[in-house]
Amino acid sequence: MLTGKHAAFTRDWTWRQWSVPVGARSFFPYVRQLRAMTVPEDLEVKFSISVSLERFDPRSDMRRVAAQALELVQIAEQGGFEIAWTPEHHTIEFTIAPNPFTILTHWAAHTRTIRLGTAVVVAPYWHPIRVAGEAALCDVLSNGRLEFGIGRGAYQFEFDRMAGGIPQTEGGAFMREMLPVLKSLWEGDHEHRGRYWSFPLATAVPKPVQKPHPPIWVAARDAATFDWAIKQGANIQATPLSRPNSEVTVLGKRFGEALAANPGQARPHFLMLRRTCVYEDPDEWVTPVRTSKGYCDSFAAKTGATVIQDGPVDYAKLRTMIQNGSPTWDVVDVTIDFLYNAAKDGLFEKIDASIVDTNLLPPKYVHEYGIANIVWSYNIAFNTQTFTDGKHPKTWSEFLDVEKFPGRRALRDRVNPMLEIALLADGVPFEKLYPLDVDRALKRLEPMKKNAVWWTTNSQSQQLMIDGECSLGILNNGRIYDAVQKGAKIGIEWAQNLQSVDYLVVPKGSKVKDAAMGLIAEMMLPNNQATVSNIMPLAPTNPEAFKLIKKEIAPWLSTEPANIAQGFPINEEYWRDNYKALAERWVAWKLA
Repeated sequence: MLTGKHAAFTRDWTWRQWSVPVGARSFFPYVRQLRAMTVPEDLEVKFSISVSLERFDPRSDMRRVAAQALELVQIAEQGGFEIAWTPEHHTIEFTIAPNPFTILTHWAAHTRTIRLGTAVVVAPYWHPIRVAGEAALCDVLSNGRLEFGIGRGAYQFEFDRMAGGIPQTEGGAFMREMLPVLKSLWEGDHEHRGRYWSFPLATAVPKPVQKPHPPIWVAARDAATFDWAIKQGANIQATPLSRPNSEVTVLGKRFGEALAANPGQARPHFLMLRRTCVYEDPDEWVTPVRTSKGYCDSFAAKTGATVIQDGPVDYAKLRTMIQNGSPTWDVVDVTIDFLYNAAKDGLFEKIDASIVDTNLLPPKYVHEYGIANIVWSYNIAFNTQTFTDGKHPKTWSEFLDVEKFPGRRALRDRVNPMLEIALLADGVPFEKLYPLDVDRALKRLEPMKKNAVWWTTNSQSQQLMIDGECSLGILNNGRIYDAVQKGAKIGIEWAQNLQSVDYLVVPKGSKVKDAAMGLIAEMMLPNNQATVSNIMPLAPTNPEAFKLIKKEIAPWLSTEPANIAQGFPINEEYWRDNYKALAERWVAWKLA
């Protein structure tokens, strides 16, 4: 089965809702209304939320990631959610949780009523006595709010590093030995002689507040684990992963069959975890759906292939899948910096030119391991009511001139593109930017500190301009377009725009490599690229697409001939080699 993952829209139009959870604030209160709906007398429906400390870029500040996760939990509590869950994972960025009890204890200190759960503690990575003590202490510090979830573990990548390289499939045996031991340790003294652990008489210190122990949940997908969990008197957590809704039906059937096979056991709670995206604009969900269908429906019609879409992009997860030799994604949309880094590490298949017609694109958009599919840019944005009749800054030099153009600036809190912008403002021509003169750039930016409002997400940049907090800003062209379509009084300047490119790649080890290349080839066709651009302001890489792009859309696109002539591509090869050191220097400069 071909899995098509096009993150150009899912990454930008979904992730922004979680990085600044404005949409979540408006959605979560509806949970109270949903709970009040009439349901069958024997059915009680509750809502919970699973929150991970996720980074889609390992350069993101972990303090901000942690603060955003806590904010989401607090919003969920206000909205009436019953439980906030967090997982356990190691050495991977997309779920940063080396000890879920530490995260839950932090959340407990900043919440009052929402219950706090592990989803899940991975049995093979722990000793039973330690789990019993950590869980009990978390229950004490949360005043009896712990929900204890346990599972076998998910990724062989982690088992190779945390469990001595045992097969991931063996994790279930660890879980089945550990859970009865934990119950005994929570209740009193216990001596254990087992296959995986042995220890003399011991007990959990401290003991949990909830007696005899916190509610227990078992992560289950296969029929045998459903059956075992019910025999243990445990509740069940299940997830269809990224599979279609029919998988929910399959899991529900397994739960029903396990109940029927254990008539003497009490009916447990059954939790179904499904990834959900929240949009501020009730009509905004249409954009990624229509865009994705433009690509995938035509390919499916031509080839008979099934394309299942997933998102948003998660580079740590992608690396893990490829390194395990079992990628579940076959086509992935990646940023240019990830392309360079991951290609160097051998994570992608070479583009098959016998399937993908690379002659359709300019050579600069063809990489040995990826095909460029969209282009976007950083532009000067300005308030059209403040700057009328074309009297706005038209260069980065004018943009940074607070005497000629007074007012606060919405500035990107990231070392790139800020160093490039500073040097362009200081008179360095495009062709001589790299290698960057960092001292000169920071000196040029120093006077801007008192006029800067720093933003870290695209939605923040847009909101700063819409609300009038800033009259000038560095925004990407898509955000300016989106704001204008919603009535904002914002203009765009194309002079000296800084451009970046997204690429389509095939993960190493894809089991349907030819079909994946075929989907990429479909995405290069001018009619399909035009379909995307007509829905969203993502610029095509196939110049022929402009013959099919609406006239009112073309001026907003970075590769429109007049716009691309005024722009300059960010040198991602330079940033690949220098980002870490310069990002640290950027933080130090801001704090100085």
